[in-house]
Amino acid sequence: MSFSRASSSPTRVEKTDTGLEFFGVIDFQSIPALLKAMPETSPAESVLDISEASKIDSAGLAFLIHWGNRNLAPDQKIPLRGASSQARQLIDIMRLKSVFELLA
Repeated sequence: MSFSRASSSPTRVEKTDTGLEFFGVIDFQSIPALLKAMPETSPAESVLDISEASKIDSAGLAFLIHWGNRNLAPDQKIPLRGASSQARQLIDIMRLKSVFELLA
């Protein structure tokens, strides 16, 4: 299952003051390139901003969880900013509300 938002930006990830911002598609096909491009982050840079992601699917959410498992404390939720209503619905369907902290 995948959900999309109109956007023509290429798939990429950029480091911000608060974490990482994703652009374009976050899905099974884009994950290998995203893994290679992932910048190093500090514990203070933990917010994952997907407001500019045009599409995220279950594999994309699994990728974000993988990042959280490697970079956050075991009991820390993954701060996720800018999740579209479709992405929020996918999080609900997959029962991942306990994994992500959904920010505005």
